[in-house]
Amino acid sequence: MAVGTPAYMSPEQATAESDLDGRADIYALGCVLYEMLAGKQPYRGGTPAAVLAQQLTGPVPSLRATRADLPS
Repeated sequence: MAVGTPAYMSPEQATAESDLDGRADIYALGCVLYEMLAGKQPYRGGTPAAVLAQQLTGPVPSLRATRADLPS
C-alpha cells in the first residue's frame, strides 16, 4: 500500500516498493523546492491517481518554462 501525499511522493513510494531509503525524501524535497520557486506543484491533476501517473510517465517539468525570470 502506498502511503504519502501524491504531489510529493517519489515514484518508488507511488508503486508501493518495500525497499525505500533517503532518496524518497530527497525527491520530496525537490518537489517542495520546485513549488517554492515556481509557485505551483511540479505535478498536478484532478485525482491522486492522475498526479501519480504524471510522475511515473510524464516529463520532468521545467522551471524555466514556468518562470523564465529565474536567475541561473
